[in-house]
Amino acid sequence: MTTLTLKLELDESLVLAYRQAKPKEKAALKQQIQKLFDQQWHKQKAHDLHQQKVEELIQLMDEIGKEAEANGMTEDILDEILAES
Repeated sequence: MTTLTLKLELDESLVLAYRQAKPKEKAALKQQIQKLFDQQWHKQKAHDLHQQKVEELIQLMDEIGKEAEANGMTEDILDEILAES
């Protein structure tokens, strides 16, 4: 795995607590922070993918509507078809 070092601005109390922590505690804190970043990254990626799929669906529905209209489909005809179902 490739690692990246980030410089973050954090609350002073958190920085002091980290600096005063024992090596094992620091290692545990690093793992917790890495896990939080990883979870947030995956959550954002899932949200972005969902948003992209919604936008693609809307675009597809618009294209279907335009094609139906170009082929003579009207709201009245559609209402009749739906009422028969």
